[in-house]
Amino acid sequence: ITLNLRDNRIGGTVPESLCSLIVEHHLKNVWVDCNDVTCNPECCPNCSIIPSMNIPGENIAPPMNNYFSTPPPTDRLKPYPTPSPTSIITELVVDVVAAAPPYDPYEIRQKLQKVSALPDYVPNEMRTIAQNWIMDDNNAQRSSIPTWQQLKERYILVVLFFVLDGGNWASATDGGWTSSNSDNTMWLSADTHACFWGGVICDPGNEFVVRLELSYENLRGSIPHEISQLYHLKNLNLSNNHLKRSIPEQLGQLAQLENLNLHGNEMTGEVPYDVCMLREQGALVQLWVDCVSNDVSNDEYTI
Repeated sequence: ITLNLRDNRIGGTVPESLCSLIVEHHLKNVWVDCNDVTCNPECCPNCSIIPSMNIPGENIAPPMNNYFSTPPPTDRLKPYPTPSPTSIITELVVDVVAAAPPYDPYEIRQKLQKVSALPDYVPNEMRTIAQNWIMDDNNAQRSSIPTWQQLKERYILVVLFFVLDGGNWASATDGGWTSSNSDNTMWLSADTHACFWGGVICDPGNEFVVRLELSYENLRGSIPHEISQLYHLKNLNLSNNHLKRSIPEQLGQLAQLENLNLHGNEMTGEVPYDVCMLREQGALVQLWVDCVSNDVSNDEYTI
């Protein structure tokens, strides 16, 4: 439930796969030394809260919802003369909200680059184009910034579009998708929620992508590994396109994936072991690829 790594000499960044345990499993808190370790405050609550004032019965102030919030200068945290603990926390939280920094495009770009890192980010033309689109997108520049997970999923879909030649997708060229704000809106339509883009289906609250239905869309290229960070994805249908190379092993991180349909493409290689293990350790029910042979004893399939 709680992972406490404070008061050590650990550096670097808390892995996204570890933070995903908060969403997918029972992990509730990760505690690290925020001055030495980079961590999403939604994952590490002590990186977005006010240092303790040693108030009896209170260890920490409530975490802030704004992902880009930072604590105010320490000289503004002077204790008040003998007020109740509740009033102290209320005053401090209000102070933090007032001190929240404005939208920072440099910070957002850094975070997007971490999404595309394997394990380190290497500049890539299509990823750079996708990041530039996010930076110019009105949704990213609103004063009310969406949650980091929502912004990340929007970026992953934009990467998918550019990497798989989205400008030539079938529905983008034959009028199958429209410019209206409906369930079949053209991808990358300005001021449009990604959950309305054609083939994208989200949960009832339109927070997370749960299905991608892009069969017969003339997708060309190799599946981008970033898709493995759509942690709520249950159905992925990219069948009957022109996808090449092998299946990314990172798809084995999709613990909620129930149906993976990749048949009718031009892919080669073996289905990664981690993907096959989703049958036993995940929710995978259907895995459909163009098999040329299989070894059932090893649970490995050759495309």
